[in-house]
Amino acid sequence: MSSVKSILSRLVDILSGRYHSMLDGKIRKIQAAYCALDRDIEIFKKKTKLSCIEGCGHCCACSTVEASEAEMFPLADALIRQGDAEAWYAKAQAAGSSGRCVFYEPQPGKEHYGRCACYAMRPFICRFFGFSASVDKRGVMRFVACKALKERDTDEIEKIQDDVVLGAVHAPSMSEYLMTAASLDPSIGVDMMPINQAFRKAVEHVSLHRRCSHSRFGR
Repeated sequence: MSSVKSILSRLVDILSGRYHSMLDGKIRKIQAAYCALDRDIEIFKKKTKLSCIEGCGHCCACSTVEASEAEMFPLADALIRQGDAEAWYAKAQAAGSSGRCVFYEPQPGKEHYGRCACYAMRPFICRFFGFSASVDKRGVMRFVACKALKERDTDEIEKIQDDVVLGAVHAPSMSEYLMTAASLDPSIGVDMMPINQAFRKAVEHVSLHRRCSHSRFGR
């Protein structure tokens, strides 16, 4: 009996260690995709001279921002290692699934102006806002501009939209990058959900497997 227990214990250690390695690999791949997208966006911004309004938080203030669980892995992992995950998890839980992203910090009295508390590890949708393209029903790639930029740079936006359709300017493709998260694990990378819910699920997922690999929640 002791030998069976020993074998089972060893098997659990091997499997948990393998998943730990797999999880780290998924996190690295998502981070690499974020870096690649950021480079594409910078190239797009230089070619079009387009830029966000300083301090603008119109996209962040929206209560319908969605992300997948996998996209939130890098942020969840970083907060767990820093010991801050439980506090942020509680905030996300209190905000509910339909609430505004808990990481958005608006300026006093200015809901649509503020900053992101996790800017470097924000998910794809937060990076896409104002600087990406998607395929329409006719299969044509079209630039997706945010409302604030449309109002400020109306003529420039119209020209960029024409250039993207004609292929004169390449705008980062939403579907191309979202497939990166989906390809890691269809069970956690495909389903889109409110960002606070996605964050909570990511924390639960990452912390569970860190504990299985002899790591404590919050470290």
